[in-house]
Formats: sequence, C-alpha cells, structure tokens
Amino acid sequence: MAETEQEIDPAQIQGLIIDIFLEVKRICELLGLRYYLCYGTLLGAVMKHGFISPDSDLDIILPRTDYRVFVDSFNSVCGSRFQLLSPEYNPDYYYSFVKVVDRSTEVSEPGLPPIKGMGVYIDIFPLDGMPGGTVQYRLHSLRLQLLHNFRYTALLLAAIGSLQNPASRLLVRLSRTLAVRFDAVSQSFSEKTSPFAVCDVGGRIPSGVFKGSVPVIFEGLTLPAPDGHHEYLTKLYGDYTAAAFMESRASCHDFTARWRQEECTDDQS
Repeated sequence: MAETEQEIDPAQIQGLIIDIFLEVKRICELLGLRYYLCYGTLLGAVMKHGFISPDSDLDIILPRTDYRVFVDSFNSVCGSRFQLLSPEYNPDYYYSFVKVVDRSTEVSEPGLPPIKGMGVYIDIFPLDGMPGGTVQYRLHSLRLQLLHNFRYTALLLAAIGSLQNPASRLLVRLSRTLAVRFDAVSQSFSEKTSPFAVCDVGGRIPSGVFKGSVPVIFEGLTLPAPDGHHEYLTKLYGDYTAAAFMESRASCHDFTARWRQEECTDDQS
C-alpha cells in the first residue's frame, strides 16, 4: 500500500467524483456507448439537480452490450489518472459491478477488506434482462439474491480477521468468485429482448423505462436519464418526491479518502 497524506474533505471528494465521471462520459461518447444516471444519483438530479448529500457518490448504468465494451476498453483509452477495477481483472476485487477510480487517491472502507488500487470512485452497473413469467422470475431472482447474500456474508467474515490469516484470504477469493458468478447469472436474459430489466438486485422494471433518454441537470451538467425515470425511481423508492423522504436520505457509503504520495504512472495493471 502506498503511503498517503492528509484526508480529503467531502467537497474535494465530490469534485474528484465529477472529474472521474467526465472521463467516463468522454469514453462513452468516444465509443458510442449508452449510459444513464441511476439510483441515488438520478434521484439527486431529479430532486436537487446534484448530489443529495455531501457524502453521496455517483452511479451510472449501461445496457449490458455497452457495458461489456466499456469494461474491455476503458483502461486502454483512459487518462493515466484513472483506472477501472473489476472482478475479472483485479484478483482482490469483490464487487459484481465495476468501479472507475482516481489513482491519485486512496480509499479505505470500514468493515470491508482492502482492495489494491482503490481510490475515490464512481460505480458503474450493467443493465440486464428479467423474465416475465412469475415462476421464472422468482427462480432467477432467488439465484441472484442468494449469490449476493453469500458474497456479502463472506466479506463480513473476511473483514473480522486479518488478511494475513489464510481463512480471511480464502473468504476474499470466495467473494470474488461469487461476484463473477453473480455477473454471469445476471446475463441469463438479454436486456434487448426481455420484457423486464434489472440492475444488480434492485428489482425488475419494465424494459420500456430504458428505451430512450431524457436530459436532466446534475451539478451543472446536462446528462441522460432513463426515459421512464419517474417509474424507475418510484419502483426503487416509493414516493420519492415527498419532502420527508428526501430529508431522510443519506449516503450508504462510508469511506475515508486520502491523497497518495506516490506519482501515478501510465501502468494501469
């Protein structure tokens, strides 16, 4: 682990997140890839035209075919300040989706094993298909939920012990294996032909929600939201326009960020 300097304050972190996003946006446009704001980022864009709270992060979603191109291409075309982390390419990375990080920073997340190269990040999710039949939907959802729960449990157990402990290292490897399996199972149904779509374990949403995009404002930027963003947000959050709901919203992300002392290099491995 590189030596680090002072902690980065929340306002600086948000600026770094926007920098990461602008690089992701540049590459999506370069490669002709579709993307949308999602989760709390979309909620913040619709309700506040920006971050919901000082410690919010940024989430986007790409249809699976575009996501695949993005994951395979990003590290070969991005600036040296940035790097994509994924369970395919990073042996200690245990999320089922990818993150793009700022390599001039270092992040530690309480209660989770460290990931080499982790810095201030944005989350990037694939959009997959979901079957319409009740039995098929329930079986597919159950498989995804079980994989998600097993992975999370393994991570919590790994974090209890030291990574010098063989059992903890084994649990981290198991978490990564489960993340890769979750990603594979998620692709069982195409987002292009299925009546419903799903992102991670967020529940199924009619595919038509993502057939097109509409512009929304986020931190002064005009960015794409799903055409059916009201239906999407209602599915996730219920009455998201209620003042009491917005007041209750807080980031679920808890991490400490610091500057790396070492210089970033062009080596993205």
